[in-house]
Amino acid sequence: SKPLDAGQSLRLSVTRENQIRTIQFELTGSLSPFKPVEIGVTVRLTSQGVEIKEVRNEGPADQAGILPGQIINAVHSAPIKSSMELRLAIAATPLGQTLDVQIVDQEGQILKNSIEVIPKVASIAGYPDSGQDFKSVVKSEVRLPDYSNQGFVIFPSNQQAMGLLVWLAAPGPLDLEKLTSRWTPICKKYPLAILVLESTDPKSWQSVDSEVIRAMVENLASMSSISPDRILIGGYGTGGTMASRVAFSNKSVFRGLILDDAMFSNQIEPGSPDPLSPMPILILGSSGPTSRFQKNLESNQFIVLNKSSIELVTRKAKDDFIAKWSTLVDRL
Repeated sequence: SKPLDAGQSLRLSVTRENQIRTIQFELTGSLSPFKPVEIGVTVRLTSQGVEIKEVRNEGPADQAGILPGQIINAVHSAPIKSSMELRLAIAATPLGQTLDVQIVDQEGQILKNSIEVIPKVASIAGYPDSGQDFKSVVKSEVRLPDYSNQGFVIFPSNQQAMGLLVWLAAPGPLDLEKLTSRWTPICKKYPLAILVLESTDPKSWQSVDSEVIRAMVENLASMSSISPDRILIGGYGTGGTMASRVAFSNKSVFRGLILDDAMFSNQIEPGSPDPLSPMPILILGSSGPTSRFQKNLESNQFIVLNKSSIELVTRKAKDDFIAKWSTLVDRL
């Protein structure tokens, strides 16, 4: 067939649910860098479609009149049956254009609406406090047969679709009493499981620990209650540095990265984020990337939020912010 030039059109026919749909594309002469976009909501899947959980105050969805509890069941007249289909539809909408949605409200009425797509923002300001009151938590020591590393996991009981935060602290043995005291209040408030791992070498994190971390995450992620869109990794000091190395080596697994007074590993190159899951990064404290590395992250369209020690003075305030940010990592 004859090659097509910029400005010409390409027509594709797609069969879906025994119906043939024809899509027409206009070829461009150059590609613009990918920019993550959003409409400012969090969602959950129901039997009727994708339900809106939270709406960011003054975000695009809020300005369009979208309310929590409403269900999006179609975009641009195409049925939406999963949060991934909605994520794909948002990512495919150019900046400044609108997402034409069909909504079922709380009374069962079908409504039409249009939501403007904007660049994804790093801040989580405007989202309501998602804290809840889980009556109890489950605590357990964990080990895998082929590894010597001890792990400790804590999560709210009877909770479905929770996130998983892998936390790497300083090398050495785990203090289970301190871990329980620190993370129990978080797991009673947020739908979040916390997995803390010790290093193989009591003096430093090693390359072999990457394999242990991934194996432990895959083991826990096999639990039906862990949402794959909310698996994150983070850590303090050298644990945070190790977390950055693991995250950038496993972008398909980890949806977010948290550095708490930690530097990025000098063994990584940012590359480009996944257009559908661009792995936002939260940097706490005075450490973090060098200016060169920060520019590299931003030029590659990573979403980076810096929070100083002045903003989060106490350990409790910092942990609470970490948890809230973690529960919003899959926002659309």
